[in-house]
Amino acid sequence: MRIGISCHPTVGGSGALAAELGKALGRRGHEVYIYYQTGRGIWKKEVLRCPHGEGLKVADLDGDGAPDIVIGGVWFRNGAGRWTQHTFAPDWAEPDTKVEVGDISGDGRPDIVLTPAELKGERYRISWFEAPAGEKTAAWKEHILVPQIECVIHSLGLGDFNRDGKLDLAYAKMHQGEPPNEVCAMLNLGGGQSWEKIVLSTAGSHDIVVADLDGDGDLDIVGANHAGVHPLEMWENLLISRP
Repeated sequence: MRIGISCHPTVGGSGALAAELGKALGRRGHEVYIYYQTGRGIWKKEVLRCPHGEGLKVADLDGDGAPDIVIGGVWFRNGAGRWTQHTFAPDWAEPDTKVEVGDISGDGRPDIVLTPAELKGERYRISWFEAPAGEKTAAWKEHILVPQIECVIHSLGLGDFNRDGKLDLAYAKMHQGEPPNEVCAMLNLGGGQSWEKIVLSTAGSHDIVVADLDGDGDLDIVGANHAGVHPLEMWENLLISRP
């Protein structure tokens, strides 16, 4: 798999990153393409070898102000534009994942959430990985959220759905999976140690997006199944009572 990322020229220094996760998959190889904008219309390409699979996220994992890359159970540390690969999930064997980064534990450090995205009929787990307080290059503690689930979880999103200050998550099975193909919100009841599951649908969805779609101040979910004609569906957040 080849993945492209486009970056502002300051990615190797202390500036901000404008990252676009690449949408084109190459014919061969397991590579991440990073494009640095060095001038108007001028780009410099860098290629990183990466593990087989899909699923990528750009986030500052070590708090140094430089955006890092997460792909599967590994992450690439950005050291002023020089990349070093580290394994945070040595026991994670599913290559095709959806990846999200956010502070699940509430300790101020970005954690990582992984779901199994492929293939139909296979089974794996949903887990989040707790960022250690010190050096981030060793294994992170795994917290299993769902022990067994079909590998069709091609949707994952994070957000504080009930506005209690704790980061919640949402995931969905694709409609190709064995029923019920649940679209779920998981409310974080504290530190990522216990969760309340809310089933929003059993018809499945693909690549859901978490956003305040109706402008009322809370986060909703939108998505649609693929491979056929399917409606675009929105799940309006009614967890917060309004006057």
